[in-house]
Amino acid sequence: MPLETMYMQLNRMAESIGGGPAPRPGEMRARLLRAMHVKPTFTVRDLCTLCDARRRHAEDVVGRLVRAGEVAKAGHTVIRGHRWAVYRVSDKDRFYLRHCRPDQSNRPDPSDSSERR
Repeated sequence: MPLETMYMQLNRMAESIGGGPAPRPGEMRARLLRAMHVKPTFTVRDLCTLCDARRRHAEDVVGRLVRAGEVAKAGHTVIRGHRWAVYRVSDKDRFYLRHCRPDQSNRPDPSDSSERR
């Protein structure tokens, strides 16, 4: 089954249960990264609640960032009898610049003199 057909079916299912359209494959990672920037101390459960993500996907993204050293474990918390690891963003400003800053490819080049008056 082609990816576009599968995506259209997911959209129909999400709209039928009252939710918005399903995010595209790369869009969920961007949502998770923005949520980490907004809430610099978080659990995977917090990310799943904020982004409507699946737990496994959120754990994968956080695990990769932990291995890269951009996110560190800050401790544990117990929520309804389940022990959750608490993570924190190591450097919030650098994290924003690497992962959350909007794409700047559509802005004019400042060295281009044809744009100046």
